[in-house]
Amino acid sequence: MGLPVFSQEWAEQWKEEINKSEMFQKYGAKWEWPLVMKMNADPAIGLDKDRFVYVDLWHGVCREARIAQPADVDSVPYMISGDAEIWKKILDRKLDSIAALMTRKTKLERGNMMKLAKYTNASKYMVEAATRVASRFPEGIE
Repeated sequence: MGLPVFSQEWAEQWKEEINKSEMFQKYGAKWEWPLVMKMNADPAIGLDKDRFVYVDLWHGVCREARIAQPADVDSVPYMISGDAEIWKKILDRKLDSIAALMTRKTKLERGNMMKLAKYTNASKYMVEAATRVASRFPEGIE
């Protein structure tokens, strides 16, 4: 059945998967900042408010992953947002996360794209780790 995507339990499993990834450790070795992933609200599918997950990444390790608090959302150097249907396509491996960002299917709400671009491989393996978490999306997402 899976864990509700972007929930506390989901975030904890994602952290475990990131930390198992030798490829993330390799390509994320110089990554030194947290980020927030945002799923945009969509009342039509029962998602009445935005969902936020905070991940603290440091030198190839995920030190923490959890539901983002308002202070996290206000202060993180990077935040990436997207609609539930886009996140589902990414986690189902039907849409590449980097391509989604470049085509504005997801949005870099905060952060420097040029700096983030240096970590394309690390991002790829971070998202790949998320695909290994059994995820449940709100009803009506295809």
